[in-house]
Amino acid sequence: MIDCVIWDLDGTILDTEPCYLEAEGTLVENYKTQNMDQDISVLTHKLLGTTAEDSARIVIDHFQLAKNGNPLTIEEYLQERKE
Repeated sequence: MIDCVIWDLDGTILDTEPCYLEAEGTLVENYKTQNMDQDISVLTHKLLGTTAEDSARIVIDHFQLAKNGNPLTIEEYLQERKE
């Protein structure tokens, strides 16, 4: 019998934000074509609390992410982030 469930959505038990930002930062460095002097930290406040699709859109738009000269799609971004 389960007596309780703990939902750790704010990093109280496990702080996964550094891992998330490292993955996002690697993706940005590999595909950005704009704001070359910036890193993912400039968008951190806009990404927290958003859906995966919304955060992908924010990052893609800000850095104009592209792969082989073509804009990175949300689907490509999310797939790359998983890898």
